[in-house]
Amino acid sequence: MSRREKGTYVVLDRRVVAYTKTHWDASSGVLTALAEQANYADPVMKVAQLMLETGLGQRAVEKCLARLEADGLAVRSANGWAYPRANQGANGGANDAANQGANSGANEDANERANRDANGGANHGANDGSLTPPENDVQDGNGEAPKEEEGTEGRTEETPPTPKGDQGGSSGSGAPAPESPTTPRPRRAPTPPPQLPADLAAVPGMSEAWQRWLTYRVQASIKTTESTAEEQFRKLRTLQQDGEHLPTAVARAIEFGWKSFFPDKDRQRRPAPPAAPPADAPTPSMAELLANAPLHPQRKVS
Repeated sequence: MSRREKGTYVVLDRRVVAYTKTHWDASSGVLTALAEQANYADPVMKVAQLMLETGLGQRAVEKCLARLEADGLAVRSANGWAYPRANQGANGGANDAANQGANSGANEDANERANRDANGGANHGANDGSLTPPENDVQDGNGEAPKEEEGTEGRTEETPPTPKGDQGGSSGSGAPAPESPTTPRPRRAPTPPPQLPADLAAVPGMSEAWQRWLTYRVQASIKTTESTAEEQFRKLRTLQQDGEHLPTAVARAIEFGWKSFFPDKDRQRRPAPPAAPPADAPTPSMAELLANAPLHPQRKVS
């Protein structure tokens, strides 16, 4: 909003107050907005501004403006609508007179106090003899006026820049304060992988299978602690007692992504092979084989 003009410091005059007391409708809000805007340098308001100030629609604002114009409380212009500022001259004169009286009274009081303090200080210095006229050899004729060096006219003294090290420093040496060294935290030594026991390492191909097993667990982000390794060694010994081929059991666990070792289920389903005859057993004759062979159910022995 623009600056107020001199002499327009009254928000609403008597006409606006009297109108708002007798008219309890939307035109009172439009008139109040126009009267308040009249206190500023640009008193003109457009219909869109009045809609924003009053919350009314365009048609309602236009009806209210026509009613106010008929009552002499609104004036149409090329840029919009304004409230006729009939009280500007009266308010301006009253405000000027009031301001002038207040300012003159305040200035007189301030000047009187300043003169009284200045006179009291000068009289006190003259009475005790502490004030002596300044010595001036030029005025007394005992010296010459100082000469200015060439090229120094209009030159001002420049303050040297403050070194960066002195900013915020208390020692004044100009060097930045040394940073305190940070002690790096010691890193933990990597835990060595569990070693294969001697009884399992004696199995052919088991050492290489165990190294592949440890590499697989590291790649799969699976920890192999001492307790885990001891439990796996126990399972490997159990599989060995059951007749399992240990390198094959390790390869099967890596293939299927297991975390431990398990017996081969297909091997458990297969029937056990027949026992081989001893080497010194006699070879049976054809008659013995035919006698022991099962007969056909439909065949009868004569």
